[in-house]
Amino acid sequence: MTTNPPTTARTHSAAQTAGVAAPPIPRSFLEYVTSFGPGLVVALTWLGASDLVNSALAGAEYGYALMWALVAALLARFAFVNIIAKYELCNERDETLMAGLLRIHKIVPMMILFLSVLMGHLFEAYLIRGIGETTRVLAFGVGEPWMWSLAWVAATFLLVFGGAFKTLERVFYVFLAMLSVTFIGVALWVGPSPTGILKGVLLFQVPPSAGDFQPVLVVVSLIGGVAGSVANLLYPYFIRQKGWSGPQYRRVQTYDLLFGIMVLILLDLSVWIVAAEVLHPAGMHVRTLDDLAQLFIMVLGPIGKPLFHAGLLATMATTIIGVATGFGYMCQDIAVKLSGGPGASMPAAEMKHGRTFRALVIWCLISPLIWTIPSMPGFVPLTVAVNAISTMAIPLLAGVLWYLTANARFIGHKYKNTVWENLTMAVLFGLALYAMWQSAASLI
Repeated sequence: MTTNPPTTARTHSAAQTAGVAAPPIPRSFLEYVTSFGPGLVVALTWLGASDLVNSALAGAEYGYALMWALVAALLARFAFVNIIAKYELCNERDETLMAGLLRIHKIVPMMILFLSVLMGHLFEAYLIRGIGETTRVLAFGVGEPWMWSLAWVAATFLLVFGGAFKTLERVFYVFLAMLSVTFIGVALWVGPSPTGILKGVLLFQVPPSAGDFQPVLVVVSLIGGVAGSVANLLYPYFIRQKGWSGPQYRRVQTYDLLFGIMVLILLDLSVWIVAAEVLHPAGMHVRTLDDLAQLFIMVLGPIGKPLFHAGLLATMATTIIGVATGFGYMCQDIAVKLSGGPGASMPAAEMKHGRTFRALVIWCLISPLIWTIPSMPGFVPLTVAVNAISTMAIPLLAGVLWYLTANARFIGHKYKNTVWENLTMAVLFGLALYAMWQSAASLI
């Protein structure tokens, strides 16, 4: 892919790097809260329909018992991505994450470029197919799913190419409100057990096996599956678009990411609670999105179906927008680095005008439309296949990112990984290998 000619020598000024005025450093609690944005964008990009099904499945099978595994998995993701963000903000050369990976070997960013093109298509394939089917349900059966999918693709183009990052943040807060009403609201409606939640989160219970899913396998897969997802690499590009550049933004960036993770924990646990309260006592199970929709109907009656699909629509819309935008930024940066070397750069505000950015966004949004043809596989089988394939790349990404952040030659002596950070990365790398092995076995 081609790109606009890069400018060399990334500056140390946040204003020059982003092409906008450098954001002020927050000083008060309110200033911190109003500064948040990139963490929410990346968190809702990560949130997928499969997350909702997995939470409901675990709640139905084991009640509150394994909640700690979900919390641990998301906190592990926080630790992992926060270490990645540390490189972006604190490395001695003031260069991007992709520049550091290029210094390891040229093959690393090239492989990430390949994965981005592949997974950008696959992620969007099941999401664009699914959002068309979901919107048709909300429209009382008016139109065909492919028509609604096309409408959402057009709307995403307008948002990605037409708005600034601040606009993207505002849109994601609107979708967060929809998700909160849908999932958190229903969890409060069924009446969660505070004692059950506390025991499930804090006691690290491993109940006897129930159904087809061993509890230990659920735990390892949850934690191992987050360690090397290519979507973890999108967060540094969202903080660059925010204008954060340099160690002075490290604290607000950490709180911002933690806020996003806490949002994910609340949303996932809300679905878990509904399943634990309604399905687990009755010995019922969840396997598909249709089963999850039926759960909402059991709780709320006829209104449960449109309410569930409204939450599902918000989940898929944020991921469609976030994947297209984030992969576009990342691949634009890769193209700049591959053509000009680690020191080459492009101001953040100009990245969405780059040819590689536009090509990736078009690829991510247009190529998956082939899956909306009625004879193609449906939403659920596409989701299962994509999640299995994406897991195969986990050890590669986890390993190179661990090496990058632990080596003073790349990040500098001051900010290289601490003993605890290296221990965290080692555990996640081991779990990533196990998750890949389990995924390969399931594919075979």
